[in-house]
Amino acid sequence: MKEYRIEAKIRNNLILKRIEETGCKTVGEFCKKYNFHQSTLGRLINLKEKAVRTMPYKYGTEWKDIVTRLCDIFLCSPEDIITEEQKSMELSNNKRFVEVGMAELEYSEKDKFLLEDKSRPEVSCENRESKDFLEKAFAVLSSRNRKILEMRIMDEMSYVEIGKHFDLTAERIKQIECNSLDGLRRNFGDEIKDYLGMDL
Repeated sequence: MKEYRIEAKIRNNLILKRIEETGCKTVGEFCKKYNFHQSTLGRLINLKEKAVRTMPYKYGTEWKDIVTRLCDIFLCSPEDIITEEQKSMELSNNKRFVEVGMAELEYSEKDKFLLEDKSRPEVSCENRESKDFLEKAFAVLSSRNRKILEMRIMDEMSYVEIGKHFDLTAERIKQIECNSLDGLRRNFGDEIKDYLGMDL
């Protein structure tokens, strides 16, 4: 059995690079700055939602509003941030992984330090502080509410998708999300907004 699992998310790097060029460090920060709904943009970046409207081919390509808004901000054309292949891509799961043994790994001294941290090998140095804070914050939530927030924020799943997982309506999931965020705001104040990259 292999000792390590390398996990990756398949995402639209063209959009992510443009977001970084605006000076924003995270998608959440970009959404807050330019008034995007993080879940909607997340689905586009994670290739879980088509970038074009479904319509007869004879009418040509009609880009979704979110794509044209991004182009207005980036000062580019849709083809600069969405490839032909990505136009109609709609992945149900954009996560992939590969299992490897120690002998197959090539890593730097920095990576070696991370691998030797037996308690948290998956945490990168630059993300450790925010991950620690979020774990502390989410610990005040029930296990179900914590999972729902993780699915919304980390996995960028829709209310409908999460509802199917818990056998609840999308409206009920939204209520649970709102109540959980209210609780986090009461416990951690404005600091939590920076870590979550969203308005509370």
